[in-house]
Amino acid sequence: LFLRASLFFNERDYQNTALTLRLLLRDNPDYIKALSLLKETLLRQEKPDLALDAANKIIALNPGNLMAKIQLANLWMRTNKPERAMSVLDKITQKAPQLKAGWENTVYAAIAAKKWEKAEDAITQLAALETDKFLSFILRAELLFAQGQKEEALQPLQKAKKTEATNHRATMIEAEILVSLNRTQEALDLYDSILVKNPKAQDTANNMAQLIADTKADDPKYLEKAQKIAESFQNSYNPFFLDTISWIYFHQGKTQQAYDLMQKALKAQDHLPQQFYYHYGLILAEIGKKEEAKKALTQATEEKANYLGLEEAHKALAKLRKGHKKQP
Repeated sequence: LFLRASLFFNERDYQNTALTLRLLLRDNPDYIKALSLLKETLLRQEKPDLALDAANKIIALNPGNLMAKIQLANLWMRTNKPERAMSVLDKITQKAPQLKAGWENTVYAAIAAKKWEKAEDAITQLAALETDKFLSFILRAELLFAQGQKEEALQPLQKAKKTEATNHRATMIEAEILVSLNRTQEALDLYDSILVKNPKAQDTANNMAQLIADTKADDPKYLEKAQKIAESFQNSYNPFFLDTISWIYFHQGKTQQAYDLMQKALKAQDHLPQQFYYHYGLILAEIGKKEEAKKALTQATEEKANYLGLEEAHKALAKLRKGHKKQP
């Protein structure tokens, strides 16, 4: 049964993976490998609450597994409960103060809970364990950014880049901050600099292509560049990559291709970000599926929505509703 579940998982058939694993665990409740695969499956299905149950069972079977406890803390973060995450992480850092991952995750949990002093203290503890301070610089930038000090957040990133020139994590964060400061061209140049060194850096390619589609859709040359960067995403099962190439095709007038790829993206994962539904709504409206478009755009503009294009999503929804009212 475990082999069958693994095959389902590799085929991205997460529903049958979960069903098979539950059948296996019914008779073998202490099978840690099955519980671990079930936890990962539930995360792929965007069901972190259920994944928490599997994670707790794994820890109950192996209480000394600190990395399993860190994964549990991350699950609490996924369910928007950073205080619970910090409770788990505090025990880890007390028991194993030399474990860098404990302090790193504490910083992120404290930032999510807006416990700035706790985050600062965790960064200090981590810095004492590091030789090159790379991770400490990264986390300090993350903390400053979370506090709204965007320009100041760029400074520790420069130090991080000097410390580990081949590690692109600092450059990726720098680009995201520059986007938030409306310094789009600088962000694109940074993404380009990474891709020159590593053309297979898919996350970088995705960010760059998406940014072009969001901010330079009226420039055919830039769209062509974005298409070239992201074209291989058509064969991906990653919904974020599929969304990017779909959005590019939409702006190029290839509406049917955009629609087909977005359909694939929406089937790949439940509970996708609201920006997906903004893109999907405009594509639906373009091919004449007005009612479905309104439904998607309503989902895209619900409470707490915050993404590049939100204002356009509201305008598109208002236009659709106004058009519907004019019909006899």
